[in-house]
Amino acid sequence: MIIGKVYKVRERNGRKVMNVPYDQMDEPCHEGCCENALCIGVGTLSRSNWLLNNYMSENNLTDFDFNNWSEELEMLWKHWRETRGNH
Repeated sequence: MIIGKVYKVRERNGRKVMNVPYDQMDEPCHEGCCENALCIGVGTLSRSNWLLNNYMSENNLTDFDFNNWSEELEMLWKHWRETRGNH
């Protein structure tokens, strides 16, 4: 059961996305899909991966605050998913 939210940093190749939301669970996951008792949603994981692997490198960004996710970024991310066949 979800008992709260935790905001963490995800890092890759010298780039950081801050304030990525994770659900805090009342017990650890034993299936290996979570970090201790923290779970990240599939959509949030995909968006943060896209930021780290694509958007930030293309725009020479080293830091991004996930709270700044916008409708424009949502459209760019959706377009990227559609063109890659990941929808």
